[in-house]
Amino acid sequence: MIALPDNVSFTSTEYGGVLLDEKTAQYWQLNGAGAVALRTMIDGGDAAAAAAAVCELYDTTSEIATTDINQVLTELRTAGLIRVTRESENE
Repeated sequence: MIALPDNVSFTSTEYGGVLLDEKTAQYWQLNGAGAVALRTMIDGGDAAAAAAAVCELYDTTSEIATTDINQVLTELRTAGLIRVTRESENE
């Protein structure tokens, strides 16, 4: 499961989602699959649940979705936009 730091907000958009770091005034855009995965994990799901949610909406495999989700999570964590509150079995 992940959480957003107090200075970061997430908003769904027509094309995916946007993360805003209010401290640096920078924003990060996520495509539809990335937004679905992030929302699933913010809402308490793990990487497997996020991959399943992505696979329900997009033509991809669980393996590809999991790999892509883990890559995005790594990038968001490195940028300080998310905090991991509980490691999932798939990370």
